[in-house]
Amino acid sequence: MKYGIWRHENALGNSAEQVVNLSAFIKEKNDSNPIIFVEKEFQFHMALCIPNVTYDNVRYFNESELSLDNLNVDYLDNKVLQDIYMPDVYFPDLPLVYPSTWKSILNSQFQLEFPNNYYENKFHIPDNAIVFHIRENGTYDKRVEGSGEDLERFVNPNTILDLMVIYADMGFNIVQIGDKNQKRAPRHPNILDLCAEDTNILDDLYAINKGIVYLSCDSGIWPMVGGLKKNLILSNVTSVYSRKKRFRKHDIKMVKHEIVSWLPYQSTKVIFKEFSKGKFFDNSINDLKQAIDSFIIQKTSR
Repeated sequence: MKYGIWRHENALGNSAEQVVNLSAFIKEKNDSNPIIFVEKEFQFHMALCIPNVTYDNVRYFNESELSLDNLNVDYLDNKVLQDIYMPDVYFPDLPLVYPSTWKSILNSQFQLEFPNNYYENKFHIPDNAIVFHIRENGTYDKRVEGSGEDLERFVNPNTILDLMVIYADMGFNIVQIGDKNQKRAPRHPNILDLCAEDTNILDDLYAINKGIVYLSCDSGIWPMVGGLKKNLILSNVTSVYSRKKRFRKHDIKMVKHEIVSWLPYQSTKVIFKEFSKGKFFDNSINDLKQAIDSFIIQKTSR
């Protein structure tokens, strides 16, 4: 059977949301030879983490047949999509759709696996690293929303960069992943900054798959980490609050709890930004360190 991954804004996190959903749907269909169509290279690599999916199973949408920027417009007239399971959130009236929202992941039998057979560790990424990602202003540009949107989700990178040095000085291997425009990690023999390398999503996922814990901000590939059921600290979270409510002084409401409620309890810690006097405040270095330390203790006590 055929399946498609497509998001209106091309975001990493929301594409990962579809990949996790799709892993459960393909498992439910008992499809051992799925064909998955994608638009972007990062989606190609994410799809390889779905069991039974090989390089030959993933293909790119044909841009000569489809207007990918507006794929969800007049989609019922597009014959190419008629025999492909597409995400229901964008293509609800197609004959074939699959569940594709945060809410649908909850209670589903999702399962991702890192494709070790297809990966070569070209960057000498160490095992048992603490992996970091920073959502930093000016480091991303989605198809619909640019880097001027959701400003409250950005963080001061210096807090997390300082934390990297603390653990590096303690002898831990540290890996930073993310955008090439991110602030560089300090030079240190125990710090590998993959942001400075020509990497792809599989390099990032390899570091996480082999690591102790992944500390993410409220963006990026963290849903893949939840799907892989690896140790995850999702920090500085604000996306669970509604856009209309989140800026009202002393009155914010968590209306999108499903964004995080599906994450595996045993391997996940979620830390929300503090809201006070109409503003969000970043997690402190102590809050982040306490969360990381809990996973280190967990690992050493086994």
